[in-house]
Amino acid sequence: MEPTVALEREGLRCVAAPVGIDGTVDLRALAGLIGDDTLLVCVMAASNETGVLQSLEAVVAHAQAAGGLRRGAQCGAAAAASGLVIP
Repeated sequence: MEPTVALEREGLRCVAAPVGIDGTVDLRALAGLIGDDTLLVCVMAASNETGVLQSLEAVVAHAQAAGGLRRGAQCGAAAAASGLVIP
């Protein structure tokens, strides 16, 4: 969460989407958090603590549908490298 603290010091507002009991992003809640002023949607592909894999396609689709990818999306995938086949 250190990057979000640094961004907030620069005057940006950062919001964390809630996760469900299975550790995946609550997609309905995510869609409700995205608005016209959303600059970036970030997601970790996998949790380095629990190993939960996120559905990146679903996160991006929900963000696009809510208008949240006008600027871009970012995915942290370092923790996923050991559990996924990367072409």
